[in-house]
Amino acid sequence: MIMTIVPRAIGSLAAFGRIKDYLVQPSRADPRRLLQSNIKDEDSSLAIRFEAVTVQSRSSSRAVLENVNFTVNKGSITICAGAVGSGKTVLAQCILGEIPASSGTISVSSKRIAYCEQSPWLPSGTLKDAVCGFRKFEPGWYRHVVKLCCLDDDILTMPLGDNTLIGSQGLKLSGGQRQRLALARAIYARCEIVLLDDSFSALDHKTERQVISNLVETQGHFQAAHLLQTHVNAAVAEANPDLVETNKIIRSQALEVTEAMADLVYVVQRVYLRTSRQLRLLQLESQSAVYSSFLESIEGVVSIRSFGWVKQAENSNMACLDKSQKPAYILLCLQLWLNIVLDLVIAAMAVILITSAVFLEGSTTAGQIGMSLNIVLVANSTLLALVTSWTNLEISLGAISRLKTLEADVEGEEQPSLGTIVPDTWPSRGAVEVRELTVFYDESHAPALKDINLSVAPGQHLVVCGRTGSGKSTLLLALLRLLNTQSGSIEVDGINLSQVSLSAIRDQCFITVTQDLFLLAQASLRFNLDPSESLPDIVIMKALERTGLGGHFDNNQQEKLVDILDEPLSSLPHMSTGQTQLFALTRAVLRVEYSSATRVKPILLLDEATSSVDGVTESVMRDVIKDIFTDNGHTVIEITHRLSGFEDMARGGDSREVKRGRHAATVGWKLIFKRLLVSANPAFASD
Repeated sequence: MIMTIVPRAIGSLAAFGRIKDYLVQPSRADPRRLLQSNIKDEDSSLAIRFEAVTVQSRSSSRAVLENVNFTVNKGSITICAGAVGSGKTVLAQCILGEIPASSGTISVSSKRIAYCEQSPWLPSGTLKDAVCGFRKFEPGWYRHVVKLCCLDDDILTMPLGDNTLIGSQGLKLSGGQRQRLALARAIYARCEIVLLDDSFSALDHKTERQVISNLVETQGHFQAAHLLQTHVNAAVAEANPDLVETNKIIRSQALEVTEAMADLVYVVQRVYLRTSRQLRLLQLESQSAVYSSFLESIEGVVSIRSFGWVKQAENSNMACLDKSQKPAYILLCLQLWLNIVLDLVIAAMAVILITSAVFLEGSTTAGQIGMSLNIVLVANSTLLALVTSWTNLEISLGAISRLKTLEADVEGEEQPSLGTIVPDTWPSRGAVEVRELTVFYDESHAPALKDINLSVAPGQHLVVCGRTGSGKSTLLLALLRLLNTQSGSIEVDGINLSQVSLSAIRDQCFITVTQDLFLLAQASLRFNLDPSESLPDIVIMKALERTGLGGHFDNNQQEKLVDILDEPLSSLPHMSTGQTQLFALTRAVLRVEYSSATRVKPILLLDEATSSVDGVTESVMRDVIKDIFTDNGHTVIEITHRLSGFEDMARGGDSREVKRGRHAATVGWKLIFKRLLVSANPAFASD
């Protein structure tokens, strides 16, 4: 008993220590002031006012914002633009009250602000729930908002319409769909101030212009509703089967254990076991809901505060917590019931024993009666321990059975190779051939890609463009075999990818730069750039300098960049969304350095790699891609909405056909390319 109590006591003390550390933290204070409309006429027309605001960086002595003064009137549309890392997002966080000013005052007309961040926060649930948030559903207003954000066509293609589950963080949606969904939530909230932080970066230009036209032009929604928009996008100036079913307890009858007990104890044990097993599963499910709700609240705390949903989020978390306590309470009551029943059984046995001794006088001695009573009393605790231990054993075996069923029924991602062993120098050219490719996310739904044919020559830079949700990112997932193909084939240098191991495809064949970069905050800068830790410091430093990130990390004159490589990423200056895209490109450059010694020419896959950077930074990234990859014979397949400067292209329409060609080869392709450029930027129409 002592050996089980000591670890629990130590764990409890550690938990109390963490709770104490949290409770002694100072309470969050909102430094913003409310503008009083009844004091001055000039204040009544203001939505935001900054007065000599300076924001100091925690990791360095330099100021991110210094002596900022400006006002924003109600009903106006304000655009904040600047280079990557210039402090645009910091300015937005100051307006939201998330970052306190070192000096100066920030005043807003309302602390309830509709906010769309660069990487949208979307709680798990249906599409309709994501749009409405914690507000009451209004059918007419909802349909109007969906139309404003051009989500109506996307909803029509979804199997359950707006009741389709979007997954955690919108996992089942494309980047453009996630952004438009977050934008729809901001509009649906009907806030006095709307703050958009690069909310159109993942949209194709046709959809982007349509959304902007619906919102900010003369008859746009923001004009009619007298709302503020702060946005950094230059286009504004232009005018697998689920593992666990939801709300269902999974029970398995595949594993049965026979019992051999006395009839009475058997009945008690069966009642207790059947009920406690169900309660245990209910407890696990309800605890999972608590963890999910808590993590979602942590991830979306900025959006929750800005929309004024703090109370609703607290109530939702408390409801999940209360629900999780019910099975635990009932399980405790069931254990007390078991104690009482066994006590009554033992009491009945003791009464029978004493009665027998009285009526059968002379047949037993006092010592025998005393020993019998002692055995009966000990039997109480023994039977209780036996029933409890047996029940715990069956519950544990049930968990093992479910794990075994999961392993047997769900196929692993890595399937045995069909016999193709690729050479160490594969791919040496980078030729890609896609034939009649059809890809499903779910075979019960319409295909995401259908009958795709595509040929990419070695060393080509291919651009894939199309409307958001048309299947551009799906093509990259198919290349990486993150989605299984229903029919068709993909070949690289004549080798069918379906016959190659996944590790060879992802480690050797492709270098991928995705929309959402994954970083390990507690790991070192070196590990995040070079997980193999095989490259020398000088190579890593040159790569950082080449992409322009060297100055960001080496902003302290007293510490050299080489000394920062082994520092945890969390202790270094925070990177903006645009800088994380530069970081991803730096990682890709280092991957090339690592593979250059083996004469391998991996194919570079870019998924909206420049969506959150300004024109100057994009030019730097284009130069890096050209110098490091294209000029050295690497094939590049890029998904982007910025088309100027590209020679080869593929256009995704209704997910059925991909066209390609060299735009300078024929007059027809010249015309197509010009139309694409004009769709990206109307300024090209006059050229």
